[in-house]
Amino acid sequence: MKTAAVAFGLFCSLLLAGIAHAAEGADLLHKFPKNGRRNIRDVMETFVGFNVPPSGGVKASVKAERTWEESVKSTKGKEQQSAAMAGKILAVRFNMTIPEKGSVDFDSESTQAKQEAAMDPLYAALLSLKGRKFQYAVEANGKNPKVTGMTAVAAALFGKIKAKEAISQGAAKMCQALFGDNGFEDALKEYYIPLPGNAMPGDRWKGSMTNSLYPLGEIIASVEYKLEKIEDGKARISITGKVDKIDTSTAGLELPAKEDPTMGMLPQILKNLVIESSSVTGEVVFDVAKGAVLKAVNAIELKCKTEFSPFGNPIVIPFEAKKSRTVEMSEVEEEKKQG
Repeated sequence: MKTAAVAFGLFCSLLLAGIAHAAEGADLLHKFPKNGRRNIRDVMETFVGFNVPPSGGVKASVKAERTWEESVKSTKGKEQQSAAMAGKILAVRFNMTIPEKGSVDFDSESTQAKQEAAMDPLYAALLSLKGRKFQYAVEANGKNPKVTGMTAVAAALFGKIKAKEAISQGAAKMCQALFGDNGFEDALKEYYIPLPGNAMPGDRWKGSMTNSLYPLGEIIASVEYKLEKIEDGKARISITGKVDKIDTSTAGLELPAKEDPTMGMLPQILKNLVIESSSVTGEVVFDVAKGAVLKAVNAIELKCKTEFSPFGNPIVIPFEAKKSRTVEMSEVEEEKKQG
């Protein structure tokens, strides 16, 4: 009986320890190590499809990838409540495809990059992004990352491009937004996600996302984060939400109607745009000890419709849009730090 009682007591102790361990919380805040350096890779893919009879429609897909090195320049507060960062663009990849209108495809790391840049002003602008530096400020709780130094650069590189093809002009317009201050802020908001500080599994908190969705405009979504679990020092955080608004003032209006009827009619087509359904899903893997997001993945799906009357009779035009983004971090190699 005594042996059984001891065994039972040991079992209860282990059970209680397991429950306590499962319920353990963590301090979820971004950390900024002194002179810390890391590489951040941002990959965004979008798709927008709609049909406008009788002139046709558009199915536009974009994949944009950029990698930059992040350096911690300074921090504020004893608890490092915020930090000033420097970014340096290491690589750029950009692809836009619109069936029957062509495609744009460039990789700054390709052996053909310099040759392609010499022949095309859009590719030259993309290649010249490599090595560009910018600054940004971030807070430990992830609120309001602020980027400076890229809007003027993007405007100078892409704003003056005048291409005959609608797709090239559209790519230039999207790149100007993507590589400006706001475009980098969109990526940073999904890497430096809002964090609550001390949290327990099951805790939830609010946030938002903004993204350019060519040629529709900019989408604004409200999201909820939930700490699902903490395992092996990694916090797994889920993301759910919906799209609240589409700002069509930034729609891809590249050419007048006489040159490209569908694109030229976008202001009228999008005037009465209504969101029918939307969803935002994703997951963040956060290293608690390092105070750093290792990987953040999210996806947005959107269905809309608009009513358009080009010939007096109203036409209902359905839209389908998708966007996915992956932002991940990797440490800068030690030998590079010493160099």
